[in-house]
Amino acid sequence: MKHRTLLLLATAFALVVGLESAYAQLSPVTLKGEDFITSDGVQLIGTYYPSSVGKEAVPVMIIQDLDEDRKTLHSLALSLQEQGCAVITMDLRGQGDSNKIIKKIPGKNDVIEKQMGKIILNKDVLRRMVEIDIETFKRFLNRQNNDGKLNVRKLCLVGVGGSGSALATAYANLDCSWASQGQGADVRALALVSPRLKSGLASLSSPLPKNLKDLCVYMWYGEEDLKVAKEGEAIARMFKLQRPGDDKKEVLDRLFYEVKVKTRLQGLKLITAENSVVERHLIKFIEIKLQKKDFPTWSMKE
Repeated sequence: MKHRTLLLLATAFALVVGLESAYAQLSPVTLKGEDFITSDGVQLIGTYYPSSVGKEAVPVMIIQDLDEDRKTLHSLALSLQEQGCAVITMDLRGQGDSNKIIKKIPGKNDVIEKQMGKIILNKDVLRRMVEIDIETFKRFLNRQNNDGKLNVRKLCLVGVGGSGSALATAYANLDCSWASQGQGADVRALALVSPRLKSGLASLSSPLPKNLKDLCVYMWYGEEDLKVAKEGEAIARMFKLQRPGDDKKEVLDRLFYEVKVKTRLQGLKLITAENSVVERHLIKFIEIKLQKKDFPTWSMKE
């Protein structure tokens, strides 16, 4: 049954044309400087892969595992850019190049830079990663939206590994919560690679936040790692419970997709493995669920 599901998804997301780029590819840009200094003084660093599509470009934010840096996602970001997406990879506080604290000297124009040192993860640090760090990069996308370079209302979050998936899901929940407060919510799709339930602080919550029920979600994991597979199946059940009757819809109309890949590989290794289905499925998922669908006209975002 599981292999039939994989075949069905592969057929549903089969490429109408090849994966060769149909768009001009612009050079990646390093994101740093004053706009990326957080309210608590962390100098964040990211990479932006701009789209040549214009105001209907789909923005994608990729969040890696906490023990990795954004450079490991370069190949995936390029592949998404080649399909017309505007992509951000980011080092959150304590990751990769985001390892400095910037402090202004009172009464002077000078600043003091110092290394952060190793971050001890706790709930407050994870909260700051979601509410401050990811939000800082999201505000950059808002500015790109205002300049007509993408449509932020088509935002897709990609979480890689247990902690990357948890952080992406937490930010999606934060974004969706604004809709219930009468504000605009922008996240429309969530893609999770090897999400976890029991991998420490940075893991998905059980039950899932109710705010996620209207999102399109696609998740992959290696089924031959029995521990990860067991957790993946539990996570899939939670998403399905939020979407009653989803399995009765036509495949392309569903809000949740699960792929069990016949391997022990997880997270980044699952994406970069030879002949991996993850990248191909993700590209088609974004095309069908975001690029080919109409969303409210982009508008000025704060």
